[in-house]
Amino acid sequence: MKPTLTLLSALLLVALAALHAAEPVTIDLANRVWQGIPGLERTAKGRVFVSWFTGGPKEPKPENTVLLCYSDDAGKTFTSPKVMAFPGDDGTRTYDPSLWIDPKGRLWYIFNRGNKDTNVHGVWARTCSDPDATQPVFGAEFRVGLDAPFAFRINKVTVLSTGEWIMPVTYSAEAVAGWGGFDAKQLQGVGISTDEGRTWKLHGAIKTRGAALENMVTEMRDGRLWMLIRTGSGFLWESHSADQGRTWSEARSTTITNPHSRFFIRRLASGNLLMVNHHKFSKPGPLNPGRDHLTAQLSTDDGATWCEGLLLDERGGTRFPNGVPGGVSYPDGVQDKDGLIWIAYDRDRNGPGEILLARFREEDVVAGKNVSGTVSLQQVINKLNQPAHLVAVMAADDARVAAMKSADREKLGAIFSEELHYAHSTGAVDTKASFIALLTSGKTKYTVIDYDKRDFSFPAPGFALMTGQVHIRSTTEGAAADNVLSFLAAWRLEDGKWRFLAWQSCKLPPAPRQ
Repeated sequence: MKPTLTLLSALLLVALAALHAAEPVTIDLANRVWQGIPGLERTAKGRVFVSWFTGGPKEPKPENTVLLCYSDDAGKTFTSPKVMAFPGDDGTRTYDPSLWIDPKGRLWYIFNRGNKDTNVHGVWARTCSDPDATQPVFGAEFRVGLDAPFAFRINKVTVLSTGEWIMPVTYSAEAVAGWGGFDAKQLQGVGISTDEGRTWKLHGAIKTRGAALENMVTEMRDGRLWMLIRTGSGFLWESHSADQGRTWSEARSTTITNPHSRFFIRRLASGNLLMVNHHKFSKPGPLNPGRDHLTAQLSTDDGATWCEGLLLDERGGTRFPNGVPGGVSYPDGVQDKDGLIWIAYDRDRNGPGEILLARFREEDVVAGKNVSGTVSLQQVINKLNQPAHLVAVMAADDARVAAMKSADREKLGAIFSEELHYAHSTGAVDTKASFIALLTSGKTKYTVIDYDKRDFSFPAPGFALMTGQVHIRSTTEGAAADNVLSFLAAWRLEDGKWRFLAWQSCKLPPAPRQ
């Protein structure tokens, strides 16, 4: 493995790269249509910071943007979200932010940058030396020196009893095409810093079966490190290290069930382990991601057994037509100096887009109910503020996309206007009757309808225009087509329901090769 960059050389490289860097893209936070993936930290003086990301129609998209807000009244109210790192006009997104306060009291805002066209992906950070200041000031962003062509992380750093810092990392030793995230080449490892974050060195090449990512590391009472890994197997997988993370055992499955979603584990002040995970969740399926029954559990024997725990949020959700899973998910948190546990998580990212807060104590987890008198659940930190007519027409378009892919005659008939004018990019034009016949006959099948950009405007009451770019993959009588289209569409409110009135699209030329 190549030597890790020193902080000085890394900063010099960043400065040189900045001469040719992409320009930042302005993001309209007032009109965001999805958000999720939170992180949380609380300072010694009580300020609560919460991060998450948004931008574009969903994740992953080039417009993805990382945010931060905070509360100075014990979590009752929060400031408006602020952008912490903008995406670039070259298609580089920012995503998966996390918050961590180091032993010196510095607040780390750690996030990822990635570009699916250039295959450049890496971990970045900003730090704030005084997070309790009246106006907290973060330094310029810098790249965390993990020596891998593809690397990202989402979970907190752990400080070992030796003083070393351990950052859980998912990475690949070779370039990964596209956005990554579930690539079979990906390995689980850790970044280790022995100089308080000035330099990091990558260790571990842990393989699992199937898609794996978002690992977390805990130091056990016997001195070993325990890594838990999200996988698509229905269970968390594990690996151990007996040399402070330099080498790791072969991964194997645990008996801890998980619906392929992020989890949270942390050592409490008592010495016990806290886990926030989906406990007794619904069976995942094509429409149900299984992300329900988010539960806090406690282990007094270093993870060998877990109590039934405190149910934080039982609500589930369906998978949105654009593939984004609904439900409650992605917990992150901290135990403060007074023993109160703070957990942030999200709900229905493309629906209400809620960032939520739960607060409780260790004894509440043991009892499975509010015995401390301090339990507070399902408090909204932030949510999408979309006009009702925008929410309604977006939902109608999501239903149209799903109906076209499934070729559901009844649903298509209910969504399409009687006056539908559907002009294909080929120049062919369909009416409602001819388009439904085309879809339900099987002559044309749509397998992918994925928006790169989708905007709505309302030029008159009861009328909506939809513009943007969409990736469509289809087959017509066995001939495959894979295109990116620019489109203009129209919706009309008919008898109280939004109906699909018109569509016109044209093919965009393929992106130039790098």
